[in-house]
Amino acid sequence: PPERPVIYDDKRRDRSKVLERYNEGSDVHLVCEVLGGRPKPRVTWFLENMIIDDSYTHESNDVTTNHLSFPTIGRQHSDARLICQASNTNLTHAESQVFILKVNLKPVAVHITTKDKQISADKRYDVECKSTGSIPEAVITWWKNSRQIKRITKNLHQGSGYELCVTAVFTPITDLWEHGTSINC
Repeated sequence: PPERPVIYDDKRRDRSKVLERYNEGSDVHLVCEVLGGRPKPRVTWFLENMIIDDSYTHESNDVTTNHLSFPTIGRQHSDARLICQASNTNLTHAESQVFILKVNLKPVAVHITTKDKQISADKRYDVECKSTGSIPEAVITWWKNSRQIKRITKNLHQGSGYELCVTAVFTPITDLWEHGTSINC
């Protein structure tokens, strides 16, 4: 029978030893290599239980490879199982290697809120920025026009996974702000 498959990324790193995540919207390029097998094995890629690539090449050094190009990964692919399977006959057990796709997810929503509808000079107001749906948790920064504001009062975290909500609160003193100033998070 063929040996157990080894999955490499496009930098030729063994993915079982690399914990690097992929960014939402990026392309994934993987190579599955299998040594040996008589007859030479078929090398197939599955996404969960669905075949997504069954093209493979028998190399001269007794290695069989399948190059997977998986374009534009999205939220639906986070923690999905990519499986490389090598099989050469119904008489032996197929060998496989599983790769869990870890995806950095962008926030689904970002909102600035304040309890006060109007502000007046020399008073303090809590202004909140809430970000939801990102993995890992979002890093929230505040901006006045195009300059970053450094003083954030607190960061709050609620939930986990897709339900994680990160809230950053800061308290501006209104006399520091001119009329029409843009605040962004």
